[in-house]
Formats: sequence, structure tokens, C-alpha cells
Amino acid sequence: MSEKEMTVGDRIRDTRKREGISQTDLAQEMGVIKQTLYKYEMGIVTNIPSEKIEAAAMALGVTPGYLMGWEDMDDESVSYVRHRAINDMLDKLSPAEVQLVEGLIRQVVNYKNKQ
Repeated sequence: MSEKEMTVGDRIRDTRKREGISQTDLAQEMGVIKQTLYKYEMGIVTNIPSEKIEAAAMALGVTPGYLMGWEDMDDESVSYVRHRAINDMLDKLSPAEVQLVEGLIRQVVNYKNKQ
């Protein structure tokens, strides 16, 4: 099946499998039960609420537009999703924890620059 022929459910299922995420884990991230996710993936339910598409995209590391079939996943889209996911994680940390993460990133960058 070509990318253009894929449904939203196909994209969710294929991306979930590619990323090694179980139905149970993705369903939990989306705030639905496993059976509901199964219905989305199998095309039994096609009118997936936008907030569920948004949650699936975040958990899968893709854009909602990709899941909807409106865009391809190019390098720019992947970069945007990664930055957004990192920012969401940083928002859950204390200021001291954020400083620790910044220090770790600086160390990695410095190490990389020295190679």
C-alpha cells in the first residue's frame, strides 16, 4: 500500500510498530482504552477526535499532519517534533533539573566538537 492510500489508522499502526510501542502504551498516552486504539488502527472508527490525533502524534514522534496524510515526514518535520517533545519534557522539570540537563547537553556538544 502506498503512502497516499494509507488511512489515519494505517499510519498510526505502522508508526507505532516502527517505533516499537505497544498498543497498550500508545492507548495510555492517548487517553483511550486499548480497544479504542484497535478500532482506530483497523479503520472501524474513522472520526478520530483531533485531541487524540495530537496525543498519538506526540507519543509517536510525528506531526498530526503526517498521521492525517496531509504531509510527509521530512527532516524538518522530524526536527520540529523532537524539539517540541524535548520542550514538553523540560516543562515538567524543576529549574535545578533543567540546569542539569543543559549542563549535560553542553558536555555532549563539547565532546562532539572535539572529535
